[in-house]
Amino acid sequence: MPTKKERGKLRKASKKLAADNNGGVNVIELLAKVRKGDNKTTLAILAAKDSSVLFNKQSSALVSIALKFLRRCESDTFAEVMLDIGGGDLICPSIWLKILFRAIELEPREEYTNCRRQIVQSIGPLIRCMCNDTTRLFFKSNKHWRDTIRSFVGFIHNMIHILVNSDGSKGLDILEILLNYEGLLTTITQWSFWKEDHRPDISNELVDIEGNKEIPHWGRKATWKVITAACKLDAEDKRKRLDVIANMPILNKSYDSTCQVSFVIGLVRIMKTDRMVGDFTALRTLIKESTYVGKDLITELLDLGLNFTPNLDDAKHIASTFSALMLRGIGDNHIAFVIRGGMFEMCLAFIERFGDESCEKETQQLVFDFIDVALSDISKLAFHRKTWKAIEAKASTIEENLAAVEQKPDITNNAKCNELMDMIRCILNINGSYCCRCNKSLDRSDMKHCNGCNTMTYCSVTCQREDWFNGGHKLTCNKPYSCEIIGVFQGNVSETETGEVDTKELETNISMIQLKLFLDNADNILSQASVLAIPLSDCVVGFDLRQCPYAVVVMACTECCETSEMATAFDKRSRENITCLYLTGIWSVGESEGQSLGMQRFFPHEWLKKQRIDVRVLPKLITSLPRSRGVDN
Repeated sequence: MPTKKERGKLRKASKKLAADNNGGVNVIELLAKVRKGDNKTTLAILAAKDSSVLFNKQSSALVSIALKFLRRCESDTFAEVMLDIGGGDLICPSIWLKILFRAIELEPREEYTNCRRQIVQSIGPLIRCMCNDTTRLFFKSNKHWRDTIRSFVGFIHNMIHILVNSDGSKGLDILEILLNYEGLLTTITQWSFWKEDHRPDISNELVDIEGNKEIPHWGRKATWKVITAACKLDAEDKRKRLDVIANMPILNKSYDSTCQVSFVIGLVRIMKTDRMVGDFTALRTLIKESTYVGKDLITELLDLGLNFTPNLDDAKHIASTFSALMLRGIGDNHIAFVIRGGMFEMCLAFIERFGDESCEKETQQLVFDFIDVALSDISKLAFHRKTWKAIEAKASTIEENLAAVEQKPDITNNAKCNELMDMIRCILNINGSYCCRCNKSLDRSDMKHCNGCNTMTYCSVTCQREDWFNGGHKLTCNKPYSCEIIGVFQGNVSETETGEVDTKELETNISMIQLKLFLDNADNILSQASVLAIPLSDCVVGFDLRQCPYAVVVMACTECCETSEMATAFDKRSRENITCLYLTGIWSVGESEGQSLGMQRFFPHEWLKKQRIDVRVLPKLITSLPRSRGVDN
């Protein structure tokens, strides 16, 4: 950095240069002085506020001079270059890069394309020197690398910014030439991590360089622009470019060959302490458009949401980032990991912190919409094995947090907050089962399953034996549903069209909770049947588990008889039993919509009357369930 006295001399020189130019100084003479390494003239041109000296008919010649010198940065020392041109008094080779810097910033619009293309096509040696952040040599000198690196990072940042924001495809074409230089894209992403905790070697070396702290910020901004430009490519090229960025290690392998931290993970981590405006946009794009997804990303995002969300606006950004992740169609394994990592806790924390009336409504609604979608997705997977186990493992912790939130009147007075908490209660409640013989409530650890069909649950071997010989399960165990056994109250799984999705474990888990749902909703079923004046023996109870909270609808059996075969089947059933239909969505990565599994069971309606029914509260009637979709006759 020039001293105060030197800066004063430069200002005087630039004023004199401008005055001489107005007086008709020959520009060719100025270029000749720059070509010979005249320090005073070169600095004066750069310091001049009036760009007419630099940008005229000879402007490309000035850029060519700088490029000619920079091409020698790998093979020669700075002293050798100066000796070849006549022993000029130029102090540092970084001044040639500054000429290029000024050229891309100030060049008139009608000339910018050719000049920038000329620069980009000729800076291969410069990129190779400055991107080598372990050897760190420029004109074979570490000092020159130190003095030049900040200007180089700023130059690349500005070049990318200008090319991405330029009109038409020419700018993007030039950008592709630039990014095709080996190692440049890697270096751009790694600049974001040139800090003491990641690269102490560089931080210590640049500690006395003015503005060195700007390098990580410039690196992040340049990466954002590269991500933006990638989204303008065709689908396959976009995916490849974003995959490269998302998976890029944050440290140079020559510096740390063991580094396994990817850029997307590193970005989330630095956002916890040094968040910038464009970080969330870049992160959402990488999550949504690349193929990167993993447990490490889920862990970091949950930590960001739980522990580094100071305000509602940040919660909105984190919510939208999680939405991008959920839209990827992650499956049972990842949803289970999300639950174990604290998704419910984060949702409840957002409800508690941002659910009062003082929050800005539009932003609050965006956060709550995310929670709604996230809970709906979890609900769709709640019957799959890993998600089921994760909910069970976290149930007590979630219930404690839910109870704490319910103590706050500001939250319970908010209708949307109550709706979201009802969704959480519903997901937690679809767990456990009842004994199919004595109706005893069971936890998962207490269940004993029939060895034949693995769907009927019992509290003991005694109940299982009684149900086998006296309850009719002997007739239906491990047999497909048919009209001949419709009068037996334990109906089996109906056949459905589910494509290539394996529904075996899904059927097992739903069978476990069928009786639980039936008995837990005893008051609801009896009240609806009473209002509709339908005898219990003529009732069909529909449980739509595709919704969260699930819907319970009582219908007359005639409403479900779309064919004469179905009508005949219903006529054959026992008058002591009540028919239950269960519908659940089938979650398949990439095909989560439009598929459902239908199951049918029969239970004695006397079981309903054994439950303790609170007749003081009659639930509202729910709109009719779609008619027996996915259920065989």
